[in-house]
Amino acid sequence: MEGKREYLQDHVLSADALMFDLNEEVTQLRNELASNRDRRGKPLVKQRNLNVVLTAMRKGTELREHDVAGPAFVQVLDGAVEVRLDNSTIGVSKGQMVVFDSRVRHHVRALEDSAILIGVTGEPGGS
Repeated sequence: MEGKREYLQDHVLSADALMFDLNEEVTQLRNELASNRDRRGKPLVKQRNLNVVLTAMRKGTELREHDVAGPAFVQVLDGAVEVRLDNSTIGVSKGQMVVFDSRVRHHVRALEDSAILIGVTGEPGGS
């Protein structure tokens, strides 16, 4: 299943401090997930060195393989996903997070209806 990319935005994305009720955000996003869409994203933060998007995905929905310029994470708030990184596959469940360095090719697939946070920093990682 491949979903159409569409984001909701109803708040300020950049400020000295931002606070979110993630349970409420997930509920709202799932309510917005129309029956003809497989995923829906909502940017929460878009700062100079940090972007965070909350994404609701139906079972079987995929985020195609890609890479990003900075270190990134996928945190599962509800459900379960599979994250494929280069030559390994990691199952990530509610309450778990996987973090990977810049330019690591990755692919995400929802193993069940899921809500995830995706974060990307603008600063390259590594030692």
